[in-house]
Amino acid sequence: MKKVIVLGVAFFLIFGASLKVVKIINRRVTVTVNTVGMESPQDNYIALIAKNQNRFWKAVQEGAKKAADEYGINITFEAPKTEAEIDKQLNMLGAALDKHPKAVVLAALDSRLATPYLERAEQLNIPVIGFDSGVDSPIVKTTVATDNYAVGVLAADKMAEVIGGKGEVGIVVHDQRG
Repeated sequence: MKKVIVLGVAFFLIFGASLKVVKIINRRVTVTVNTVGMESPQDNYIALIAKNQNRFWKAVQEGAKKAADEYGINITFEAPKTEAEIDKQLNMLGAALDKHPKAVVLAALDSRLATPYLERAEQLNIPVIGFDSGVDSPIVKTTVATDNYAVGVLAADKMAEVIGGKGEVGIVVHDQRG
């Protein structure tokens, strides 16, 4: 039997485990995963490559597993230990492409350095879906990311509610990159 996965929906479920506000940018991407006659889980899968192994990405991994189970597909989930390990992430991406997944979902640490891998994916007809901060490349078919503006509005509303509409609030920024 063939399963048709609409990745936009699947990744909404994935992020649903860890986020409340998600936006899907660009367009819908459909990937057909043939689940009949698979010799091993690696024969037909979607590769997810994250930025690091912190709690956020662990939650994303749990959500991805839940969505994969729900849709009856196989996934792999890899990430370097830290965001400084760009070469490790690129090696993971290259190794995933060598196995010819049905799609690659990537939260790129460095879009520019990932370009040759993205070009290879395009040559192999492997769709690439960006997530989190996305991937700056026209090769990427769609992006699933937090709507940071909407999250900021939600956080401000909740904070105002908690402090009774008066007072001062400090903001701690995790990452100032655009």
